Amino acid sequence: MNATAQAAARAAIINEGPPPTHHTLKPHHLQILRIFQVLFITYGEKKFSSQFMLHIYRVLLVEVGEVRQPATYTQLIAAIEEGAKATTEISRKAIQEMKEWTKQLKYPEDLVKFFKDIKVLVPAAGDDDEEIDERSSDVLQARRSLFGYFVRRCSVSFAKLSFEAVEALWKDYFLWVHGELNESTTTIRKDMLTNSYSIFKTQADKKEYAQPEAYAQWEHGLAVGDEMLATENLRRFFEQHFHELNDSGVRQHALLNLARLHFLRHQYVACRKLLQEAIAAARTSNDKYTLQHCIGLQNRLAPVERGQRPIINELQPELHPMDVLYDAKKLLTVSYHQPMSAVFEKIVEASVLYDCWSDFQRDAITEAEQWGPHAVQALSWGLLGDHQLAAIEDQVVIAFTESGGADNTRLAAILSCAYHIARQGGYKDAISILLNSSVWRGLNMTDFQLWANEIWHILVLRASRRGQDALYRHYLLPKRPDMAYSPRTYWLGSSKSVNSPIRDPLYEVISMREAKQAHSAIEPLLQAVWEAEFMQRFDMYRVAIVLLADVGLEFGLTKWCRRIIEEIMPQLINGDDLEQRALACFTLARCIIAAGGSAPDTLNESLHYLQIAETDYMKLQMYSRLQDVQFLVSVVYHNLGITEQRDEAASRHQTTSEERTKIEGQVTEDWVTEVWEVVADIGSALAAR
Repeated sequence: MNATAQAAARAAIINEGPPPTHHTLKPHHLQILRIFQVLFITYGEKKFSSQFMLHIYRVLLVEVGEVRQPATYTQLIAAIEEGAKATTEISRKAIQEMKEWTKQLKYPEDLVKFFKDIKVLVPAAGDDDEEIDERSSDVLQARRSLFGYFVRRCSVSFAKLSFEAVEALWKDYFLWVHGELNESTTTIRKDMLTNSYSIFKTQADKKEYAQPEAYAQWEHGLAVGDEMLATENLRRFFEQHFHELNDSGVRQHALLNLARLHFLRHQYVACRKLLQEAIAAARTSNDKYTLQHCIGLQNRLAPVERGQRPIINELQPELHPMDVLYDAKKLLTVSYHQPMSAVFEKIVEASVLYDCWSDFQRDAITEAEQWGPHAVQALSWGLLGDHQLAAIEDQVVIAFTESGGADNTRLAAILSCAYHIARQGGYKDAISILLNSSVWRGLNMTDFQLWANEIWHILVLRASRRGQDALYRHYLLPKRPDMAYSPRTYWLGSSKSVNSPIRDPLYEVISMREAKQAHSAIEPLLQAVWEAEFMQRFDMYRVAIVLLADVGLEFGLTKWCRRIIEEIMPQLINGDDLEQRALACFTLARCIIAAGGSAPDTLNESLHYLQIAETDYMKLQMYSRLQDVQFLVSVVYHNLGITEQRDEAASRHQTTSEERTKIEGQVTEDWVTEVWEVVADIGSALAAR
């Protein structure tokens, strides 16, 4: 929705003709004019070397063009003196006169005399060509000369000033020279009655037209999470004078931006109320573009009634591609009961619509919109079960987007990569990726919450796998970011549903399995298998099949259990998800032993899978599961009569038991505490920008 806000702001100032422009003389303008006077009047440009003049032109072009913040007095003089450009005596003398101009401006009247002297640089209209050639420079008189425009504009602006304004400009110049001028406090009142600033007034001097500073403050408030500052400046921006008509016709843009603010902060009730008002205002103004944005944002909101499906947008001429891409996100929710093929169809529609949008609409292409479909594809491939393709899509987004900015698409790809690394046991590697300054330094506070929430989830994932319940309850849980969180994702025993027809039954089966009552949960398990296969959530389908094989062992279906788990083993053995592979290998080893009747050849065959499971659980630091595997390994070696290997397995089991007992009692960890202190410091720094 960033593009929507920017488009609304642009549309708010578009009219049949641009608003009248105005020009305000600033202290640095005076110094630039003094440089022109020294170069073209006092000495004449032909007396200087071409290298010196080229250097001066480059410095002045940047300052006159105003493509960046104006240089200070010290910076401007230093840029002119830079290098060995002033090699002659006359060039050094000219620079000295530029620097010592402050000695000549003893009174405000000296400014009036100065502007009379520089009038020869821009002669009045009607001067013949011969007079121009004798009195002025070709650089200033050239057709469409930027320097000539600048001198002329400053001269006209000075001619309109009152003596009071001239005196204020003279004082500001000396403050600027000494680095004491704060231009942000200087305000010029524009009305038809006051003549304290301008004596001769044009139409632009009589009425204040819309300025972008309030919108910049709105974006700043949005970035730092200051809702009051953002709301106030947004209203100030759209309440300005944009054109001469009675109705500005931009009220719907203000309402749309306010609704977007509440949407980003998950304040959906306020967002819905503002959208209804914005839709009515857009229809009154016949603004189809903004109306479609409002309807698209309204369709993004969660359904009002529980159990109701989200609304899917119909393709329309003014429909934004990101709204179609958000429909793909809706279809990704399991509660929508749609296969993954429907998601990829929406992604294709969004990509095609984006190509048409960029060709026929006036909006500039943004990276977030261009690479958004790839980020959604990465998530889709992960749910489909192909983690390698998902990683490729994430890396594509990261490679072709700019680091250090506020791009939510890039952040989503980085968070996805980091969490996948954490799931593979690289907890510290994942945290180090997220703590890199290129990831967080440009984030607004809304995306900062996503970033901090991902770090918190990685720490909780690590604590749950290591069995550190005390660390979770006494340290991590009180510091949880204000984001959606389901304890059932990581901890057994939680009764809070995750509202998924696939994951909820699987959590029930795992809980019953821990209580040695998995056979009583066969019906929800079969339901989860069917749902996962129908919706093509093959990542969850593999877990369901492994649990089905595990439950089948309790019913004595040993050969059938071995067959179904061997059918999906080629999808798991490559280790795209180590936890799934470890569980599958451990379960398959038990199926092999049970189906073979503990024969020596079957015991030897099971050892291969047990070793894989032990290695994976060791890397994941899942000590409880690791103990189960090591115990079974020692039993297998005992039945094979290999006492040396049995003793080594028993020794590893004892070491794991001691390590598990040690870490389960920890309430805090120095590493975890340091990480979260860094996160808190980063949040404070971002909010204080």
